[in-house]
Amino acid sequence: MKYSGFLLLVIVFLLAACQQTEPPVASNTEPSPVAESKVASVQPAQTVVVEIYPQQPKRNECLEVTTTAYGDLSYAWMRNGELLVREEMSRLCDPQAKKGDIYQAIVRNAQGNYSAEVPIVNSPPRIKSLHTEPDRVVRGMPLKVVVTAEDPDGDQVGFRYQWFINGQKVAGETRDTLPGEAYEKGDLLSIEVVPFDDEEDGTVFVSDGMEIPNAPPRFLSTPPQKLSGTNYRYAAQVTDVDDDPVTFDLAVGPKGMVVDPDTGLVSWAIPDTAFSGQSYRVVLRATDIAGASTDQEFFLNLPAR
Repeated sequence: MKYSGFLLLVIVFLLAACQQTEPPVASNTEPSPVAESKVASVQPAQTVVVEIYPQQPKRNECLEVTTTAYGDLSYAWMRNGELLVREEMSRLCDPQAKKGDIYQAIVRNAQGNYSAEVPIVNSPPRIKSLHTEPDRVVRGMPLKVVVTAEDPDGDQVGFRYQWFINGQKVAGETRDTLPGEAYEKGDLLSIEVVPFDDEEDGTVFVSDGMEIPNAPPRFLSTPPQKLSGTNYRYAAQVTDVDDDPVTFDLAVGPKGMVVDPDTGLVSWAIPDTAFSGQSYRVVLRATDIAGASTDQEFFLNLPAR
């Protein structure tokens, strides 16, 4: 019985010793050569990009196709779904292009066909010429601008106007004609014109500045043709749109005729010798303070006595 208990203790001790001395299993995170040989190498499929430039072409612009496709490439072009024969280059210049057409470029290589398309967009109008009428304008005269424009698409063209005086926008003056009372002598006039079609505005056109010159006086009166007695009198009347002071002088006249420089009153005490059936030329001149002048020419025919 003693020996049996002792033997049991020896067996338990040996079992415990075996469990403590058993080596741990090593952790191996690296794939084994066998596992590596089973992993397949998969390459992603190539993405081919095809683009047409410009991306918003107008009717008079050439098209150019670019692509990331490689190898021997061939090209084809289509307009509105119809193949354009003999157009087999990467560049296309089609004189028949018009707004709204859809162009498709097709690129081919050994791997397949690739394509892109663009629409022909609107071409804005542009101003070809601009001038004002009349050629010479003074205060009080309406000034009109005459514009010539073209639209590559054949669209109807309209215009927006804005007048400027001395660089400042004139409120409310948005028509093609500027009233004569809107400006005065010495002002610098210009106009801004914007052409437009039914889709967009064209390039703004700004005219050169035009300085308003001094206006000469203008005669309002007509000299009398009939004589009464031996004295001739004519009260000349003038106007000056610039409101400048005006003086008078007699440029041409018979001997003894005079004019008041301030009032313009012409006087002539006709001598007896003048009544000989002769014709006398008279030139009355009105000059403003800026030096602009106007002549009034007339003839006095005196009967013979």
